Order: sequence, then structure tokens, then C-alpha cells
Amino acid sequence: MKKEIGSDFNINLKLFFNKTKNNILKNSILLSSGNDCISYILKENKTKILLPSYLCKNILIPLKEENVKYSFYKINKKLQIDLEDLEYKIKKENPGMILIIHYFGFIQPNMDKIMNICTKNKIILIEDHVQSFLSKPKMKGDYLFNSYRKYLQIPDGAFLIKKTHTKIKIYNSPKKYVLKRFCAGILKNLIFLKKIWRKLFIDAEKKLIHNHKKPAKMSRISIILLKKFNLYEIKLRRRRNYFFLDKYLNSLFPKLDANVCPIGFPILLESKKERDQIKNKLIKNKIYASIHWALPTEISKKEFKDSWEISNRILTIPLDQRYNKKDMARIIKVMQS
Repeated sequence: MKKEIGSDFNINLKLFFNKTKNNILKNSILLSSGNDCISYILKENKTKILLPSYLCKNILIPLKEENVKYSFYKINKKLQIDLEDLEYKIKKENPGMILIIHYFGFIQPNMDKIMNICTKNKIILIEDHVQSFLSKPKMKGDYLFNSYRKYLQIPDGAFLIKKTHTKIKIYNSPKKYVLKRFCAGILKNLIFLKKIWRKLFIDAEKKLIHNHKKPAKMSRISIILLKKFNLYEIKLRRRRNYFFLDKYLNSLFPKLDANVCPIGFPILLESKKERDQIKNKLIKNKIYASIHWALPTEISKKEFKDSWEISNRILTIPLDQRYNKKDMARIIKVMQS
């Protein structure tokens, strides 16, 4: 039976018996998800926010829940912030906050310029490190948040760092959501139970992920597990797999700097049709590549052409710490067949 590559993480019970290997939980607010982090920030700041035109539609959920107005600024074909458009939108929209995303583990260039623009205009700067928290983020903005479960084998978990000293009420962790994801992660160790654990993952993500009071605490299970990971080894494996894939595929990012820990290997295909064909071919061989992201309909196709072109052509090849060079070679073989 072919080994699955990609999709949700399994959870190895042996982790509970590992010694503590990091102090990753130090000096941060521990929340259940990236959206809980956004909710926390919005409860402190009820003001209009400027968002990048390339993002996951789930980011908009807490904004709508908190009735916070938003608009978008341009991201170019290299997934970098268009500084000229950003400054134009600041003058036009007069926002109180700006969200920036460090895509796929690569830190946005011109961070000092962006910070100076925000300082000059008295704008709160929020850094989304969901895809890049192992890339040694140096906090430039007023807030920085991540989502651990995008990188690690845990049912939930995120951290928020902020420069302000006010405190927002934090609710209990979403028990039903965490329990379903934890059970699914444990059962995933048994491939013959796929129908069961796959349903649990789907139910958790579609029915329960937003069905709780926000912001919610990180679960106790995830707090225990987080201390057990060797983050240096995880970063090393991900980078090693990236370099292997880079010999055969063209990444959307030309260079992997020493500080970067990639969340995946993003490639652009010639068209949406070709992208979908490649994705389906990989699925037939139990390789589950992702699309980061299908954009929300609120983003104008006319104004943000570059963002929509990337969204229609992008495919993220999995390369996380569960896999080795042999697995990467299998991916290449399938793609080139």
C-alpha cells in the first residue's frame, strides 16, 4: 500500500513521553488558532483594517464577526507587498490597522519601510506568521501571531505577541473541535481506519472550527505536546526536502535564505486547467498537494489581477518533516510521468 504524502498530521502518542526540547511557549499569549489571534486583536482595536489582496478567505471570518470594516492593497506576482499601492490605499481608506502576511515561510522584504509608513500614519501593524513562524521572525509590528498546527502534529494552537499591555477576556478552548482533531490525529496512524479519521478531520474543520467563543485558549493537550518537538530538526528536514524539490521544480520563490523554514514548495503552473490536472494526478497517487489559496470573492478580479492569476495557477507541494528524499523523489516521478 502506497504511503500517503500530505494532508492532515497524524499524532504520535510517543510524543507524550519525550523530554522537553524547546521553550517555544515563553512570553506569548497561547490561543487556539490564528483566527482566535485575529479576534483578540480586533477586540482591542475596533478600526478599519487594510488586508493583502492575496489571503485565505477564513481570515475574513473574525472581521465579519466583530463588524470590522476592511479593504485590500495589492500584492505583486512575487507575493511581495506593492508599497506604492499600500501608500495610496492608506491615503484613500484611512485605516487604523494593516495586516501583512509572510508567505510560505519567506519574510516580506522592505519591512523597515513598511514599519516607517505605519509609524508615520499612526497605523497598527499586524504580522501574520502562520506560514513562517520557524523562519526566526523578528517582530517589527505591534502584533505578531502564528498557527502551530500548520507546522506541527497537534490538534490546535497558536501564539500572539503584542506590544500593548491591555488584557482581553480569553474563553475556554474549543473542546469538541480539539477532541475530534486529536482523535483523528491518533487514528491516522492506522491507515485502514481512513474513513473514520478522515471524517473526523472534515467534521472538525467544516462544522466546529468557528463554533466557539473567541478568542479561545490553546488546549492543554497541545501545550503539553508543543514542548516535545525538536524544532531545529523539523526546520532541517523541511529545508532539505525543499532543496531536493528545487532541483526539479521551479519555486515561486527563487532563493531559500538560511533563516527560512518553508511551509511547502509553491509552484506556478501554466494555467488553472494544468494545475488541476497535476493536482488530480498526485491525488490518484496518494499525494495531497494544497492550493494556497482560493481567494475570497470580495477581492476584485479587475483591480487585483496578479493575485487572481497566482491563485488560479498555484500549487503547494508537501515537504514537511514526516517525509524524506525518497518521498520527494516519488512526487517528482509522478509529476513528470
